[in-house]
Amino acid sequence: MNVKVDHPEYSKVELDGDCLFIHFISGVKRELKNGVKDYVVTVVDDLVHLVVFLVDGNAWHYCGTKELEQERLELGGVYGRGSRLVADSNGHLHLLYLTVQSKGCGAILRHQIYADDWSQPIVVSTNVFPGNGNSFSASWHTDGYLHTAYCSHGDGHLLYRVFDPEHRVWSGAVPFSKKQCHHPQFLHTHIMSLVWIEEERFSVVKMMQKRENWSQAKTLSQPETHGSNVGFYITEQEIEVLWMQGNQIYMVSSRELGLPIPLEWDDYEYGWTVVKTESGGSMAIPVYGPVGRDCKEEPEEQVLPLPTQEDDGRVNEEKKLQEAFIERAFRIQKEWEELREEYGYLRMELGALRREMGQWKAAVQIPDLNPIYVRLDRVERRMLTSLKSQEQQTQDTVQSLNNLQRRVRNLEPKEKDRSTGWWSRVFRKS
Repeated sequence: MNVKVDHPEYSKVELDGDCLFIHFISGVKRELKNGVKDYVVTVVDDLVHLVVFLVDGNAWHYCGTKELEQERLELGGVYGRGSRLVADSNGHLHLLYLTVQSKGCGAILRHQIYADDWSQPIVVSTNVFPGNGNSFSASWHTDGYLHTAYCSHGDGHLLYRVFDPEHRVWSGAVPFSKKQCHHPQFLHTHIMSLVWIEEERFSVVKMMQKRENWSQAKTLSQPETHGSNVGFYITEQEIEVLWMQGNQIYMVSSRELGLPIPLEWDDYEYGWTVVKTESGGSMAIPVYGPVGRDCKEEPEEQVLPLPTQEDDGRVNEEKKLQEAFIERAFRIQKEWEELREEYGYLRMELGALRREMGQWKAAVQIPDLNPIYVRLDRVERRMLTSLKSQEQQTQDTVQSLNNLQRRVRNLEPKEKDRSTGWWSRVFRKS
């Protein structure tokens, strides 16, 4: 990650792996710090301010014109990756950064002010999307207020707040978009502008502008393909908004907001640069510039020998390989766009399903089944007791019948063996 600066001593700051380098105008670069996770930089009256976030959780503030002095910075939490450093018209610094949230997967957006000393961290908002610095942006305006826009965690809604430096208090959140958004970016010229990417059927580039009040959101990109890499092209007369779409760059004037003009992407390069705003502040923004505009010297001409047949064959082979590579790159890009489109549809369907499940849970009242369970248990115990009693009665009845049968069988032989009486014999003879 490189950030260019307009300074009499330094040209840019570079993070290579976890080593932070600062480049001089002379072309020499010096290693500033090891174990670096992230950094932000800005320039105020030829005074370079650099905030460095280390892997071990510490943060350092570097400041100076030639030799940079350093001091430790207390963040108030574990750094979660994502920061902005904005200078206001009074030369004060405003550091906004994300820290890890103790509960849930979101992040906490915090704010510190530097005016010779750093203030205590101020909580701007919780449940912010924990992206790699692409979930929020901040800018100082001519109205004397600090403005920020950030994406909420979960639904990705774009929210907006304003900071009053006199009372040191943030306003409530105002929703700018209730769709999934990312990469918000402020740009302050003659008016304040906010550009972001919104997920619909495709990734759409949208823009709002603030004069007395904020305007309605306007779609800048074409709806056929996904938009990405929003940046700005700055000249003395105008600032244009640029973005990538497919294999082309499109440009719209920040003043007129007319139809997008296609440009060749080979003619431009993309990077971050610290710029001074018309409000008197400074901040780093993504910028498009012509390829090779930073070259100080023209390369010397070299006289090449005439190409031979062997060279012609090698050139043709290289040309074929290049054409095959370009064709494969376009095919991969097309497959990636189709995959992103299918992924967007799946996310929309999952979101709709979650909303329906939430509405169903809210509408359906699950009754308390504990009394029914108790009654069923009581009835079951009674039935078991009754069955045992009936079995015992049956066994007793069977036993009684068996005893009666035995008594009857015992009486029958006795009746047969009993002798005949006198009166029986008399009546038998008569």
